[in-house]
Amino acid sequence: MALEIGAHTPAAPPQVGQALVPRQAPAGDDDTLQSGRRVRQAESRRQEAEQDVRRSHRQKQQAVERLRQARAEEQQAARRLREAQSEHMSAVSAGQSRMSGSVINILV
Repeated sequence: MALEIGAHTPAAPPQVGQALVPRQAPAGDDDTLQSGRRVRQAESRRQEAEQDVRRSHRQKQQAVERLRQARAEEQQAARRLREAQSEHMSAVSAGQSRMSGSVINILV
């Protein structure tokens, strides 16, 4: 049987066409996937940066507290030193005043 002019073969069912032709992503899908990946990565970096800021702030607060404690200890040590020096001076003065009025016997 000869083909008539204008005759054509029937179209293949959609499943056959899909099986024969590799599926390509519609234009822009790859860009969308990459864009989504970049957004997720940027969000992850932002969250990490926020955690770094919170950690740094916490460390700074701890350092400030340690500095306050060190200053308080330094002031307390300075106060104890002044008290000890004062007691020493009082003891030296008391010893000198006793020595000035006493008689020392020297045996030869």
